[in-house]
Amino acid sequence: MQTNVTKIGTSVTLTKVLLVKQISQLNGKEFSIQLQRANLYFQASENFKLQSTKDELQKLNVNFKDKYEYFSQMFGTEKSQTAKLIRVGSLDGQIISDYIANNKNHSLTELDNLRKVDKDMNTTAEKLTEKSDTEKPSKFTTAKKGIDIKINSGVTTEDIKEAIKYLKGLDIK
Repeated sequence: MQTNVTKIGTSVTLTKVLLVKQISQLNGKEFSIQLQRANLYFQASENFKLQSTKDELQKLNVNFKDKYEYFSQMFGTEKSQTAKLIRVGSLDGQIISDYIANNKNHSLTELDNLRKVDKDMNTTAEKLTEKSDTEKPSKFTTAKKGIDIKINSGVTTEDIKEAIKYLKGLDIK
């Protein structure tokens, strides 16, 4: 009986679409190789979702619970590692370039953490801009230069405007 890995290897279409050869050839600890692998994981995970890929897998009688099981069986990566590779592979090129330029030691974990921080900041900013004057914003925390501001639910946009007006009126030297 053929394994899923062997069956996929016999399919030119799946091998090409799921980038099997390219991913298999990338082994190494260097950051540039890990980035390439992350990009290929992201592309392969996107292709894994395609109906044509699902049809080809079904034609070969190959079943995976999800993409994580696919990557585990094909390349031996654990779910958490696969998820990190896919997340990093999905990052905008500018974010990666900025990270490389501004950091001496490079790691996928640090880059992934940077992605989380960036995502959290964008989500918070979106939530604040989506609120109307009568809606109550969720908790928002920011810390800059030792200042910690917290706005808890129940505070309206008008309350925030009043607080800003008060702070602008302070005579601070």
